[in-house]
Amino acid sequence: MVRQGSTLNPANSRAVFRLVLTALVFFAASVQAFAQAPSTADSTAPPIELKPYKIRAFVTFDLSTRIDAKLRDVFIEDWLKIAQRFVGSAWRITPGDSDGPAGLIALDELTPAMARTHAAEVDKVWFIRGRVEGSSLILAGREFDSATGWLGSRHEFACPATDDVPRSLFRLSLAVFAPLAEIGESRAGSVMIRVQGGALPSPSPVGSVVSLGSIFTPVRVFLNPDGSPLEVFRVPYSYLRVEMIDGNAITCEIVRGVRDPLTRRVARKNKMIALGVKPAAAPTRLRFVQDADKQPASGYVVTARPYPTGPSREVGTTDREGRIVLAPGFAPGLVRLRLIAGKAEPMVDVPVMPGETPDERVIPFVPRPKTITLESRLDALKDSIIDVVAVRSRLERRMKSRLDSDTPDWEDVADSLKEYNTLPLRDTFVKKLESLEKEARASEKSLKTIIMTRGAMAQVADTRGLIDRYLDDDLFAAYADALNRAKGKPAGK
Repeated sequence: MVRQGSTLNPANSRAVFRLVLTALVFFAASVQAFAQAPSTADSTAPPIELKPYKIRAFVTFDLSTRIDAKLRDVFIEDWLKIAQRFVGSAWRITPGDSDGPAGLIALDELTPAMARTHAAEVDKVWFIRGRVEGSSLILAGREFDSATGWLGSRHEFACPATDDVPRSLFRLSLAVFAPLAEIGESRAGSVMIRVQGGALPSPSPVGSVVSLGSIFTPVRVFLNPDGSPLEVFRVPYSYLRVEMIDGNAITCEIVRGVRDPLTRRVARKNKMIALGVKPAAAPTRLRFVQDADKQPASGYVVTARPYPTGPSREVGTTDREGRIVLAPGFAPGLVRLRLIAGKAEPMVDVPVMPGETPDERVIPFVPRPKTITLESRLDALKDSIIDVVAVRSRLERRMKSRLDSDTPDWEDVADSLKEYNTLPLRDTFVKKLESLEKEARASEKSLKTIIMTRGAMAQVADTRGLIDRYLDDDLFAAYADALNRAKGKPAGK
């Protein structure tokens, strides 16, 4: 506004005009950019918890099954009805062309590259085959996950009768299905995950996408600059076990096989996801090698303990090449495998899912020859203690029986005490044990390596307890005192 009687400077007028014009141009550009930018508010992409799985299923039956294409389609239709009844909207299964190229692929010959050609616009691809084995109809299947490029192991079930094919197909689909999850921040040995389809309602607990005790394996996906997957790396010997479900918040325990499986200290652009894993009807092939020179661990005992709790049992011994093949079904779920050297020293302790992969898994470990030598000497010392304890027990029973009779045989008691005096004394074993422990501690300092492991310290404590419990000289001292008093008494008394 210009006050009455004043004049407007032409230079000021041009400056004001340029300022207003610049503001209008900036506002127009902002409006255009906002119009072209994708609106997050209008985005139709659901969160991962509400995203169903798009699944393409190829179901084929061998000619020996006498199931033609028409009957197969009837079975597939009934199978999809059962899946809808128990799983609900989490699965969107589309039957593939089972008479096409995918129907000619053998499960054992299937590769990730072959499977990916049939995975366009879907999350999962199922390859299911039916065959006759003896008098039984066997259904076998494998899953390919598009996000990770992971081809699952073979799962198979026997179908009791032809009429049971739809139910057996559903049972097989539950086994091959591997849910996908995004991994959040980890702390204090646990991590939060978001499971695809985890919040979709399930008509039955049987069809739940995720439940307590479900096992996932972490996968690291390296990304291109545009965010597309470049390389997929499966974290070895590590798993996530669901221990709490609170709505969409799912907490998993980290079952470690390496020091920090979910580390964020990675230079390349990446993201962490997790893939469900279940025991499969396939052998578990392992090979143990020494970390330094890759020498095979031959003749070592392998034990398995169900996770999280259960008794440990021996499942086999490694061969000359350090290999061991565990039969399908050797365990119903996740186990911790231990490679034992000597009698009790664990060389490596890793979690393993039975039949997780048909490929051989190489497990390196750091050998501890000094520890094994120490434990061997401790075993020899315990054997010597047990031998002495056995002789002392025999002498004790003998002297007791001689003194409990109506006419005590003091001469035989004296002979027993003479035999006792020839045995190694308690202090002898105490000094040997202290010497072994002192030598091991000195070697640790000089070699700068761990010799007194938990197993070794447990054996030292066990040996010390054996000495304290069974090598008590007080009883024999009492017998000797009684003998001396008897000799000093008058005859006939």
